[in-house]
Amino acid sequence: MKIRSIAYSKINLFLKVTGKRPDGYHEILSFFLPLTSPADHIVLTVDDLTVLFGIEIVCRDKRVPTDETNICHKAATRYAAMTGLPAKWRIEIDKKIPVAAGMGGGSSDAAAVLQMLQKHYKQLPLPVLGRAALHVGADVPFFMESRPAIASGIGDRLEFLLPGLPEIPIVIVNPGFPVSAQWAYENMNPALIGPADKDRLNAQVSAARTGNFKTCAGLLHNDLAPAVIHKFPILRILKERLVAHGALGAEMTGSGPTVFAICGDFAHAEKVAAAMRQEFPEMEVFVSGKNLS
Repeated sequence: MKIRSIAYSKINLFLKVTGKRPDGYHEILSFFLPLTSPADHIVLTVDDLTVLFGIEIVCRDKRVPTDETNICHKAATRYAAMTGLPAKWRIEIDKKIPVAAGMGGGSSDAAAVLQMLQKHYKQLPLPVLGRAALHVGADVPFFMESRPAIASGIGDRLEFLLPGLPEIPIVIVNPGFPVSAQWAYENMNPALIGPADKDRLNAQVSAARTGNFKTCAGLLHNDLAPAVIHKFPILRILKERLVAHGALGAEMTGSGPTVFAICGDFAHAEKVAAAMRQEFPEMEVFVSGKNLS
């Protein structure tokens, strides 16, 4: 039996690092915006005699590990351990979200696996399933919902926004090389770590909610960006070119290296994307699908 799901991506419109914990994790305050494009497609095979034992990961993208280090493998292993079910599953990943790109692709895939297993077996109460998601990865609980949210803690404390956020026209540019989230956090300027400007974040959320995209773009922020851009100056060039082509504002998402820009409307976003594809033909350029509200 095959179960199918779509794993959505996300960007961070705002990312402030507020502290570093004794265990090495960083505390953040962030505005998470899920996007329907780019998105991965996941197929889970259950109750199939061709899967005799173990968890099999299949992905044509060679950058994605297919052993026990794969986060989907970790999610399925966790579900089996918490339910006592035999782990006899095949997980096929059609990768569209850029890898190690700051868009949460791995976490989203893992959330999809947990949801598909739960839909089929119905073995865990929802609070327990939520704890399983957090055990797999800090961003996984967010993708169990995939709704705009303010995230704090290590990204695990979520305040989901009320429905009704308008679609935000966004152009996404991925330069094609990975950046480790661990590297980005370890190399950020420690002087940036401190209390968040909550008024700035609240103003950005309000602007997004009312469709004031110019103000929303003017409030983009990412504490991880300076260190990553210093190492990869092409990211600064991408931001500058997006704005030169008419975007309202641009920033790096998450730990990078993906850069995104907010535009005035979707027609203009398509024009900006076309200009970026012509200028940087070796890079992946997307216009975001509908953001999930």
